[in-house]
Amino acid sequence: MVTYSATDVIPMRNFIYEWRITDDRWDSLPSEILEHIIPLSSERSEQICQRGRAFRQEESPHVPSSSYHTVSQCSLESVDSADDEHIQQWFKTLPIKQIEQVYISWGDNVAAITEWSIFTKVWNSLWYTFDAVEVFDDTLKWAVLFGPEEIATYLELFS
Repeated sequence: MVTYSATDVIPMRNFIYEWRITDDRWDSLPSEILEHIIPLSSERSEQICQRGRAFRQEESPHVPSSSYHTVSQCSLESVDSADDEHIQQWFKTLPIKQIEQVYISWGDNVAAITEWSIFTKVWNSLWYTFDAVEVFDDTLKWAVLFGPEEIATYLELFS
């Protein structure tokens, strides 16, 4: 289970990417979704983003990986309703529990917590094609990396 304390949480209005999910010009998510997206303080976010960057280093072909390996990938090109169905099917193949709490890291010391089921419903409001976003839980046994190229990668810890 992802753990954090009340002092790690910041109000949504202080979240740097709040505009992406509350502004009608981009995507105004319903309150029942927003209440499950928990923005974290810059201090806590920095720790989470350091771990997210480490996943990317493990996945890089230029860095020998000793811990993680790529299990599957999914194209994120031309995301529209038909492609979203394809991506939703890919999400369902991943061995991640729907109720599992996950960290979302944008890599620039911005992070939030939500449930995997919430993330998969609104992933395209949280990831933009120019972003590099990492999603993982506190076990660090797996990660899903989005972008910066238009591809999602699922990594697992070597057994």
